[in-house]
Amino acid sequence: MEREERQLVESFTGVRCGCVLRGCPRQSQHSPAREIVPPDSAEESSVTSQLFLDNPSSCLSLSLAENGFGPFFGTPCGFLAPFYERVERDFGLCTVPREDNAVGMAAGAAMAGQLPVVMMQNSGLGQSLNALASLVVPYEIPMLLIISLRGVLPDRTSENLVMGRLTEPLLNGCGIPTEQLRADALDAQVDWARDLVGGQHRPAALLVPPTLFGWRA
Repeated sequence: MEREERQLVESFTGVRCGCVLRGCPRQSQHSPAREIVPPDSAEESSVTSQLFLDNPSSCLSLSLAENGFGPFFGTPCGFLAPFYERVERDFGLCTVPREDNAVGMAAGAAMAGQLPVVMMQNSGLGQSLNALASLVVPYEIPMLLIISLRGVLPDRTSENLVMGRLTEPLLNGCGIPTEQLRADALDAQVDWARDLVGGQHRPAALLVPPTLFGWRA
């Protein structure tokens, strides 16, 4: 992409990203995804397995990559920070300032044959509803949404309680299936998402409860 085209993309999106994405404006500034090397022995394999069980962000990141998901777009969220760090380190993360912009960029990646992931906090879900309801759902654009659940116990912050109640009803009302992530079922839930996004070519959402990645009230 020529310099003028890169500048035009950045001026419209406000994004300077490091994602592994064909044609991404700043792809060259990001180091390549780290190779995942299998353990050499049964003992190392057991230790590695336990580390992943104890670290849901690592387990989810790896499972998504193994199922062909990517590129990854994310808006800032404290609940998702450990997961963001893992994705950024291993596969590349495109940080986007607005949720609707992230959805639009993911739609472009989907049209190029990829299985994009958009990550956001549920307090910003409202910002993306028009893009989801008027673009993604009616035109059956496949993408996976990973949405943190603020305003759900044990998060009692008053400004998030309304969106905490409305997140699943809003998504279901748009026709987007949802699953709430559990540490003991991550692989199965990613398989569920892969079937919907990759097999049925439709959007789906994985919802992240407050404590999954280590947040404490």
